[in-house]
Amino acid sequence: MDILGRVDFLADRTPKFIEGPIFSSIVILDELNRAPARTQSAFLQAMEEKEVSVEGQTYQLPNPQMFIATQNPSDHVGTVLLPEAELDRFTISLHMGYPDQISEKSILLGAPQKNFSNLGKVLNRERLLELQNASANVKVSDLFLDLVARFLAHVRNQDIFISPRAGRDMVRVSQSMALLGARDHVTLMTSKPAYCQ
Repeated sequence: MDILGRVDFLADRTPKFIEGPIFSSIVILDELNRAPARTQSAFLQAMEEKEVSVEGQTYQLPNPQMFIATQNPSDHVGTVLLPEAELDRFTISLHMGYPDQISEKSILLGAPQKNFSNLGKVLNRERLLELQNASANVKVSDLFLDLVARFLAHVRNQDIFISPRAGRDMVRVSQSMALLGARDHVTLMTSKPAYCQ
């Protein structure tokens, strides 16, 4: 209920759905692997189907919507391993590591939090949807699709779980990177583009 929302009753006894935080455009799940399995499973339908079910009713989530999660190392007390079906719903996994000494000193002084108030708006919803549609129209060659399919097969031959969803996401990320590079097609790159440096 704390995540999805709940049905409440007004003074005249008519039911009203109160949206939970999952109805935000950006959902941040801090220390996801500390949450109970039931709480984690609440995100699965939302992440894949873009909807949630509460009290037998289905509610559409905002579009676009992004889920960002952090997790602690699995050997920490109180953590659980996230199921593969849940990990599979995240497009990208990043390992941050620890900050360098200069950055850590800045964190100790609280500098990053002070800068949050200076953040300006970069995109609105309409522009983001426009960019998503544009990236979906970036051309992908059969050769590139064959390469992704071969990569998936190679990983599976190592007895590592990887779903077709992972391959689909690889293609989508490649299309987005091509769009950022002002290209109308996906290419194989051997070096980082300028915007990643």
